Amino acid sequence: MRTSKHKATILRLMIKHGRVTGANCLHISNANHYLGELFKEGILDAETMHVKGRANFKEWWIKDTPEAREKTRQYLEPCKKENIQNPNTIKSK
Repeated sequence: MRTSKHKATILRLMIKHGRVTGANCLHISNANHYLGELFKEGILDAETMHVKGRANFKEWWIKDTPEAREKTRQYLEPCKKENIQNPNTIKSK
C-alpha cells in the first residue's frame, strides 16, 4: 500500500468532521483523486448528493468495517524511518 500525506490528511479530516466532500479539502490539490483511491482500497464509502438547482456532489466517509479501520490505522501511523548515517563520516573519540 502506497502511503500519501494527502490521503492521511483526508483521513484525519474525516475522523474530525465525519463526512467530507472534495470541497472540504481545499488545501489539497485534486482531492477527489485521493478520495477515489481511498475508495478503491476499500477504506471509504460515498453517497452522491442531489441538490436542486446546484451541481451534484459526493459525500465521503470511512467505512465501519474492521478492514477499513486497520487500513486507516496504517495510513495514520507515524512514519518509522531508520536513521541512516553516512558510512564515510569519522566519529571522534
